[in-house]
Amino acid sequence: QAWLEYLLHFGIDIRGMKKKDAKTTRIEFIYDENGDIINVKLDHGVSTKFSTEIIPEDYFPSKITHICPLPPDMQSDFVASIRKKTDLLSIDFNQTYTQEYRQMRDSDLDFIGDADIVFPNEYEARELSGEYDLKKAAEYLAEMGVFCVVITKGQKGCLIYCGGEFFHIPSLSYPVVDATGCGDAFIG
Repeated sequence: QAWLEYLLHFGIDIRGMKKKDAKTTRIEFIYDENGDIINVKLDHGVSTKFSTEIIPEDYFPSKITHICPLPPDMQSDFVASIRKKTDLLSIDFNQTYTQEYRQMRDSDLDFIGDADIVFPNEYEARELSGEYDLKKAAEYLAEMGVFCVVITKGQKGCLIYCGGEFFHIPSLSYPVVDATGCGDAFIG
């Protein structure tokens, strides 16, 4: 409740936020000595209780809607529910769902093509597309119908494929203490 009051203090509309009685979703990333993720353990917890019904109807029509990382089948439901109610739709992914991405790659990821912008990291881009080369991965996602693909690459910046052109944006040169949430902050 204190957190909700804090958000209200800054004028953030919290009507779409609901408290659910369930375990917290927990994600454990296991890194190698180079800082690359080698394994992910996921306990879905409360994330399985999300649904499109939590979004107040008067949020729409909207200029911009961003769909955060959720299990792919849930993201698909959100895209189907929101696409016609927003001018610009973006989607972020999460590498905790790589097994689902792999299983759904050839048939059930069509909802991605309904997004205007997608923000996979390099690991997710490879899993979503089946392509190791990031430029090919970006082209694959664009061929699905996405206008702008932004592949985040951590300290190496990001690769953007937009309007048939590639762009590289370097990251800020800053000492990294903990990279948790950096991608989310960048997308914001």
